Amino acid sequence: MNFAWLYVGALYAIAVALARRISWRIAILFYLIVLLLLFRPLTGPYVNVAADIVDMIPPWSAYEHHTKFDVSNLEIHDATMQIVPWAHQVREAWRSGSIPLWNALSGCGYPLLANGQSSALAPVRLLALPLPLAQAIGAEAAMKLLMALTFTFLYLRHRGFSEMASLAGSISFGVSTFIIGWLHYPLVTVAVFLPAILYAIDLIAERVSPARIAFAAIASALMVFGGHIETVVHIALLTAVYVFWIAFIERAVDRRHFLGALAIAVIAAALLAAPFLAPFAEAVPRSLRVAQLETKEFGGVAYSDLSALMLLLQPRFFGGRPLPWGPMTCESFTGFAGILGLAGAVACVARAAITRNWRDRTLSFVAVALIAFSVVANWPIFTKPIHALLPYVAHGRLRLLLCFCGAMFTAALIDMVGQRAAVLIGVCVAAASLGWLLLGWSYSDNARWFASMREAIPSLIVLALAAMLPLSRWRMFVTPLLALAILAELAIVSRGWNPIFPASALYPRTPLIDALSKLDRDGSRIVGIGEPLFPNTQAIFGFADVRVHDPMANARYTSFLERTIKGYDTKDYYTKWYDADTPLLDVLNVRWVLTASGAALSDTARYRLVYDGKDGRIYENRHVRPPLLAIDGNSLRMRYDTRQPTLIATSIAWWPGWRIKASGKSLRPEIVSEAFLGFTVPAGRGEVVLRYVPATFWIGVVVSILTLIALAAAMLKVKHVRTAR
Repeated sequence: MNFAWLYVGALYAIAVALARRISWRIAILFYLIVLLLLFRPLTGPYVNVAADIVDMIPPWSAYEHHTKFDVSNLEIHDATMQIVPWAHQVREAWRSGSIPLWNALSGCGYPLLANGQSSALAPVRLLALPLPLAQAIGAEAAMKLLMALTFTFLYLRHRGFSEMASLAGSISFGVSTFIIGWLHYPLVTVAVFLPAILYAIDLIAERVSPARIAFAAIASALMVFGGHIETVVHIALLTAVYVFWIAFIERAVDRRHFLGALAIAVIAAALLAAPFLAPFAEAVPRSLRVAQLETKEFGGVAYSDLSALMLLLQPRFFGGRPLPWGPMTCESFTGFAGILGLAGAVACVARAAITRNWRDRTLSFVAVALIAFSVVANWPIFTKPIHALLPYVAHGRLRLLLCFCGAMFTAALIDMVGQRAAVLIGVCVAAASLGWLLLGWSYSDNARWFASMREAIPSLIVLALAAMLPLSRWRMFVTPLLALAILAELAIVSRGWNPIFPASALYPRTPLIDALSKLDRDGSRIVGIGEPLFPNTQAIFGFADVRVHDPMANARYTSFLERTIKGYDTKDYYTKWYDADTPLLDVLNVRWVLTASGAALSDTARYRLVYDGKDGRIYENRHVRPPLLAIDGNSLRMRYDTRQPTLIATSIAWWPGWRIKASGKSLRPEIVSEAFLGFTVPAGRGEVVLRYVPATFWIGVVVSILTLIALAAAMLKVKHVRTAR
C-alpha cells in the first residue's frame, strides 16, 4: 500500500497548525490540488519520473529497447540517470545511521554531500526518509508543490492582496512550468523557497525584530540546503532588486535598520548553511565542471531564438510536445505562469502611468522580468556582463524569475478594482501578442496551425475571463473561475511532462544484475565496456563503478584517466570506458567487467566469463589487486605486514579530508600517481583505518549550531525585556 498521500497530508497539517499563518480552508484546498496533480504516485504503486530512460542502455535495452525518439520524455533523463540514484545513496546512508559524506560507488570515490544535487540536507529529503524510494519520489514532489503554493499565498496576503488574487497567484507559480518541469530536480527544491524569502524581507521591512531576522536566516539556509547554488544565485538577483526598490525607490522603511537587519540575516543564513556551503566551496574548484568550463568559451544563453522565446508565452504553441529535436526542451519550456503574466505586467505599468505612482513595489517585478527576459533572449548587453560576473551559472534558468514575476502580475491584475483602463490595456496587449503568434507565424502545414489553435484555447479562455474583471457585477463569479482556469491551463500545458510508470519499472532487476549481486564483490569494483549499467544507475544496486556521470566528479581523477587510458572518453560530464586491456583496471580493483551480449574479451588468461545472457556478459578479472574493506560509507580498513616503512597506494581518488590511523597512530595522506590517496605505513604488522572526516563539514556543523544558539538567545533576550517592561 502507498500511504505517501497520508504521510504528506499529516506533515502538512502539522506545519499549518504550528505556523498558524494560513486558514485550514486554503490549506485543504492546496492539499487537494497537489493530490489531484500527483494522485497516482501518492496513492498507488507508481512513480512519475521517466523510468523508461534506462531502456536505452544495457542491460535493460535487451528487453525493452527504446531510442531517444520514443522514450516518454528524454528532456528529464538526468532525473533518472543522476538525481534519483544520488537520492537513493543519500537515503541509504541516513537510514543506516551514517552521514552521506562520501560517494564510494562512482569514480573511485568523491564527496556526496558536497555534490549539491544530492540534496543530502534538503528538508524534503530528510522528511521523506521513512518512505521507500519509489514512494519518497512522489512525496518529495508533493511537499515541494505545497511549499510553493503556501509560501506564495502567505507572501501575497501579507502584501495586501485579496484572498482570491493570492490564490490565483499561488497557483500561477506553484504549478508553473518551471516548477513542474524541474519538479524532481534540486532546482525546484531551492526555487520553492523564493516566496518565503520575499515574505521574510517584507516582515523585516515592516518591523525589525530578532524573531523576524531568525526566520529570514532559517528560511534562507533551508533554501541553500536544497543544493542547487545556481538557483540560489538567481533568487539572490531578484531579492537584490526587490530590496533596492524597497529601500531606495519606495523609501517606506528606515533604510539603516532595514538593510542592517537584512545583512545580519544573510550572514546568519550563510553560517547556518555552513555544513553544506563549506564542503561545497571546497569541492567546486576540484570538480569536472569547473575544469571543463574553463576550457570553453561562453557561447551565449541557449534556447534564445524566436521559436524558443515564443514558448515562454504559450508553451504548446507548436501543437503539443514535439520530438526531442524540436524547439521545446526543458530549458525553453520552463518560463510560463499563465497568459495573465503578460497581461498583468502591462496592466501594472499602465496603472502606474495613470496614477503616476512609479514607486509601487509591484513594479520591482517588472524590472526583474525585463532583466530576466533580456538574459533569456541572449541580448549581449545583458548576457555578457552577467556571465562575466557569474561564469559557471546557466543563466537560461532565469526563467524561474519570469514564472514568479508572472504570478505576481496575475495577482495584481485580479486586484485592480476600479482600474478598468489598466486591466483592459493589459488584456488587449496579451491577446494581441498571442494572436500575432498564432496568425503571423509561418506554419509548415494546416495541421500544425490547427494544432496550435487548439492548444491556445485555454489561454483564450483565461484572457476572456480576465476581460470581465472590471465588470463589478460579475467579479465575484469571474475570479473563482479565473483561478480554476489558470490551474486547468497550467495542468494541461504540463500534462505528461513527468510520465507515470509502475514503480516496478524503476531500475528493474535483470538476470545480469541478479548474477552480479550474487558474486563475491568484497569491496571490488565494476566497469562497463561502453554503456552497460551506465553510471549512476549501478549505485541503485550497490555496485561501485570506476566510471562517473556527474559534473561535480573529481577533475584530478578524470584528467588522469584521459591521459592514461586509450579509449577513455569524457563528454558532458559522463565517461565511457572502452579499454578492457589496460592494467589500470587491476590497480583500480575492477574485478568484474561488463560487456554487451556476445562481446568477447581477447585476454582469456586474464578474464574468465562468469555470466552470459541476453542482457550482457560478466567477466572476472583474475589479476585484480585486493581492495580495502569497507566499514561504512565513509570508512575503510586494511591489514598490513611489512619489514620496513612502505608506501601504500590505494585506489581511492585523492581528496582532502581523509584521516588515516595505523595502530592508533596518525599517518599523513599523500597524493600518489597524481590522482590517488596514499600513505606510508611503519614497519611491522597492524591494521590501517581510513575515515573520510572533512573538516569543512564538521566545522560547518559547529558553526551552524552556535549560530542557532545565538539566534535563540537573541529572541529570548528580547522577550525577557518586553516582559520586564
